[in-house]
Amino acid sequence: MSSKPTEPSISAFISYSWDSDPHVEWVNSLAHILRGNSIKSLTDQICVGPGASLNNFMRFGVDNSSWKICVISDGYVSKMNDLKTGVGKEIEMLERHMESEYIIPILKNNSGKGVPDFFEGKFWIDFDGGEYLDCIQKLVKRILGFNKMIEPMIGLNPYSKEVSNVRMLESDIKKLRF
Repeated sequence: MSSKPTEPSISAFISYSWDSDPHVEWVNSLAHILRGNSIKSLTDQICVGPGASLNNFMRFGVDNSSWKICVISDGYVSKMNDLKTGVGKEIEMLERHMESEYIIPILKNNSGKGVPDFFEGKFWIDFDGGEYLDCIQKLVKRILGFNKMIEPMIGLNPYSKEVSNVRMLESDIKKLRF
């Protein structure tokens, strides 16, 4: 008896610009990698068919996704302030979420201009300057909550009565001669 796989509970809306066919293919590949790692990625390529409302899809994606990934390319930067473009509309929708830690800017096909002021203060991932697999791993780990180093355990106060009694006992043992 086979069971149907469960739908991932973590979703990521990917905001990007249709700069070129290779760039669009790269975003599609990223979306598939995320899906393969239990993250339901939402892109217009995957979720929107002919006749569907792109505005409704963007609004749903921004408002209902656990995470928002912004692929900041040169084309994305040039379209950010134009409300007639999809990127401009998504930026307007993202504005009320900007204080959230669940927005991840990533650089791809970015000619070194870096992250625009809109994303100031956000930690970002540089897919242009970093090792591809390391960047993917960093993104997936962040989304799945495994991005932080394991916090070391805090030891006992060396001057507390319990610890000092043990230390005295240890020093007494060291003084014994057999």
